[in-house]
Amino acid sequence: MNVFSSFGANYSFKFVLRVIFARNGYFFQKKLVNFLKKKYQGKVILTYKCREAIELGLLSLALPKESFVAICSISCQEVIGAIKQAGLNIEYLDIGKEGLNFSASVLKRALAKNLKIKAVLIQNTLGYPCEIENIAKICRKNSLVLIEDLAHCVGCKYENGIEAGSMGDMVVLSFSQNKILDVTAGGALIFKKPFRVILPKKEPDLKRQLVDRINPVCMYLSKSFYPLYLLFQKLVFFSKPFTKIGDGIHQLPGWYCSLVLYKLNNLDYELSHRREIAGIYAKLIDKDILSAKLVSQISLSANFRFPVFVPKKEELISYLALYGIFLDDTWFKGTALTLPTHINISAKKSKEISFLINKWIDNVSDLRS
Repeated sequence: MNVFSSFGANYSFKFVLRVIFARNGYFFQKKLVNFLKKKYQGKVILTYKCREAIELGLLSLALPKESFVAICSISCQEVIGAIKQAGLNIEYLDIGKEGLNFSASVLKRALAKNLKIKAVLIQNTLGYPCEIENIAKICRKNSLVLIEDLAHCVGCKYENGIEAGSMGDMVVLSFSQNKILDVTAGGALIFKKPFRVILPKKEPDLKRQLVDRINPVCMYLSKSFYPLYLLFQKLVFFSKPFTKIGDGIHQLPGWYCSLVLYKLNNLDYELSHRREIAGIYAKLIDKDILSAKLVSQISLSANFRFPVFVPKKEELISYLALYGIFLDDTWFKGTALTLPTHINISAKKSKEISFLINKWIDNVSDLRS
């Protein structure tokens, strides 16, 4: 079976059957809302996409015109699109040499230069926790709205032992493709303060929902027989994780909610598995291409993916593809390459990937030049 870093990553045969026979109904929406309300201690609104949740949350703030939202310089296009769709500007904050998140000192310098920053969105990139306590203090001192985006990091813990989602004024979740709580589509907005929010009333059209139901089946089958992937793509059977900007904000139908609840009930197992796989990479892969800081955070992290840092990333990607390991769906620029930790990666397979990476390093004499 081929290995992908995200394509069909979270789908087992058992889950595919759940998707096909998932029931609809308001009961599931209500149950998911109550679950998230209890867990994150805030009012919950379910949306069809995480991008819609971010957009809705920002609109509810009614920020002054020309306001800025500070985000990590490495961010998903859906986050960027949501901020722009809300009519706001973006302040990109650089990350450190070893980490994947911006620091409190970087945020502090940005505020000194740009007084129009009114909100800060943190994402705990790849599940690795940011410097939350100092960032939160700066936000409180400057009356900034702190938003925790848990798309990568649901279940991770900060250095202070507090779980992600407990520190922000707003929290957003993603249930879209390739995320930890992957049910093909879905998002949630949780807000802790009394912001004025217009509830979404319309659902995504039935054609879109049908594609979302078929999508896990197609992805599951394609993992074993790659030509099917090309066929299904032509037949438009793959649901796209990115939505059309300006398409509006939709409520999440009940059948998606039933699947999210299933994922949440199995979250501890999933996080344990990801931690195990990340630990294997950290132990076996050449230390010269690892971040000591990130390795030290494995026990806290959600371990959405495991990063290695190689100057000739594209060559390594091509090399691994020769062995049926396809890791070219990365959105990181520069030297960072992310390795899969999802449920379809066994301990044996992660050891094989580690061995191949080390073998490639040994054969590239000028790797560190």
